[in-house]
Amino acid sequence: MPGAFAGLPESLRQAFAMLHPGVDLEFHDFVPSGMLAQELLDGAGADIFVSANIRYMTDLWRAGRVPSPRLLAGNRLCIIVEPSYGQRVASLQDLLHPGLVLVTPQPQTDPCGQYIVQMWAAAGMEREIAAKQSSGELVHSRGSGDLPGFLVDGRAHAGVFYASEAKSLGSTVVEVAIPANLDAHERIAFAIGAVQNGQSGPSAVAGEFVAFMTGPAGQSLLVDHGFVAAESVDPELGEDWRR
Repeated sequence: MPGAFAGLPESLRQAFAMLHPGVDLEFHDFVPSGMLAQELLDGAGADIFVSANIRYMTDLWRAGRVPSPRLLAGNRLCIIVEPSYGQRVASLQDLLHPGLVLVTPQPQTDPCGQYIVQMWAAAGMEREIAAKQSSGELVHSRGSGDLPGFLVDGRAHAGVFYASEAKSLGSTVVEVAIPANLDAHERIAFAIGAVQNGQSGPSAVAGEFVAFMTGPAGQSLLVDHGFVAAESVDPELGEDWRR
């Protein structure tokens, strides 16, 4: 699963075990969706794939690795600030202050990083962000999952990533909301699907987990952890694998 789900494993284990006693969920390291997708395209085995965007799920659908993807949830972007620096950041523009080191996920394989690049463009901040990167004051984490560590160990003062992850961090960071017209809530879309391994098709229990996550219990769990319910997400899919 992508890094946005790093705060969910124990909750998912407990909730799914109530419906399927004896089934123990095992989780891949929480890394960017693009890295996970490439592993599957290269032949790695798995039962479930979750992508933090539509693009990587569509790649696997076209390749026949995930025959029946489903929309899973939405999210939004937010700012997190190291507490001792918290009063200095109240908006996106404050992230441009000289001396403030900002961390975001890399955009090459991490959808969160890609959403953030789109946000800079929408906010008209591309030139300033490029200058900040050139000065060494914009750094990149591998993904959203390892981003908080940059604030914890002093490598950065503030970061941008998913609101669901900020919620799981609690009082260890100060969360600053991004205006709704810029927080990408209308574009962020997570998808889930059971993986095809060989000729036998996805496993029955994988299908049951997809049904659980896209059903009322799974959706309630995701909303409780700061995600947006799938029914509120309507991304442009291009090739519509929802049919």
